[in-house]
Amino acid sequence: MGKREREEAAATVDAEVHKKAKKEKKDKTEDAEKAARKAARKAAKAQKKSEGTSGETEADDAKAEAKRLKKAAKAAAKAESTPALTTSSDTVAAPAAATDGYTEHPGLTALPQSEIDAFIAEKFITVTDEAKASPTYRPITSFDYVPITDKAQRAPFANFKTPSPIQAAAWPYLYAGRDVIGVAETGSGKTMGFGVPCIRYISSLSAKEQKKGIKACIVSPTRELAVQIQEQLVKLAEPAGLKTVCVYGGVNKDQQRATLTGAHIVVATPGRLNDFVSEGSIDLSNVTYAVLDEADRMLDKGFEEEVRKILGSCAPTGRQTLMFTATWPPSVR
Repeated sequence: MGKREREEAAATVDAEVHKKAKKEKKDKTEDAEKAARKAARKAAKAQKKSEGTSGETEADDAKAEAKRLKKAAKAAAKAESTPALTTSSDTVAAPAAATDGYTEHPGLTALPQSEIDAFIAEKFITVTDEAKASPTYRPITSFDYVPITDKAQRAPFANFKTPSPIQAAAWPYLYAGRDVIGVAETGSGKTMGFGVPCIRYISSLSAKEQKKGIKACIVSPTRELAVQIQEQLVKLAEPAGLKTVCVYGGVNKDQQRATLTGAHIVVATPGRLNDFVSEGSIDLSNVTYAVLDEADRMLDKGFEEEVRKILGSCAPTGRQTLMFTATWPPSVR
């Protein structure tokens, strides 16, 4: 299994499928222009009425205010539509184990750049890689280009025509072992987005390594979402002979504890997962693929310390960390 460069940083993938962000940016720009025109009229009026130095000063101030408003509004619109990039300090200490390398499919490489550009524009995909530690990967525009040869593992693709925008944009970076922040609304295919590379990674490990314990951990803010993720992951994991378990609060611990034996992947809510870790029922020290799903909702629910504790229990080095969120407010950044 290959290793990635030690200069590792998070790639931020914003794969919004709707035009909402674009419209908001346009509205902000229009508001800025209106404010600027209003300030300009005020400046002209002040200039006309001004007599002497005081009048000139008032007109100059009005003109300056018009420029300031226009500049500030444009900057705000740009900040709203451009995702920030974050890097987890505890994952850059060593190459992530969660990769055996990524080689772009020849068919994808052969596509003309104009076709790739058209796909990116149509799907409103934005990829930001501040570190520039690796090439900018082309989005995987077809399931034919997914680096999975096992027919059983490819079976779930039959239910879909093409990869969703978040899948197309994130998969190359995930297969390359990069940390990824994915911004996409609920229902955009995020579970398959992080689930397919997860299954491929664990399947690539030796049988001995797979038996060492839980290798992947997916944290969800609610019981309902955890169950939904579990149901989808089971469809991906079973063809590969992998076991996925789901633990959450509100039900008997003994019943959930009994399902943990032989698990490769655990899907959980923060509180119940930390309970099992604290009592020794779950060991996350071998987890090298960690996913925080609906991160914005977890922060809204006050789970920040719980999440920090979970990540602190995972492998301290060689871990690939993913964060998926439907919104990108400053609090999440």
